[in-house]
Amino acid sequence: MIAIAIATSALSVVQTYVSTEVGQRVMHDLRVSVYRHLQRLSLAFFTRTRAGEVQSRIANDIGVSTTPTSTATTIPERDDG
Repeated sequence: MIAIAIATSALSVVQTYVSTEVGQRVMHDLRVSVYRHLQRLSLAFFTRTRAGEVQSRIANDIGVSTTPTSTATTIPERDDG
């Protein structure tokens, strides 16, 4: 019984670590893509658009940075029995 409890806890830690790692990589790739896109925009875009709007859009679009990580780790396990 003790070995099963230890194994279950260890697997839970590994699952959380892997889920967090994957989520962080996804968010990193998303941020890199957004900033790469921003760097390609014309100067005219930035003169027409207020700086606060651009910053707000970036913060809100990428601000959900914990969603992939927290969602993956909180999905309930399916009970087949």
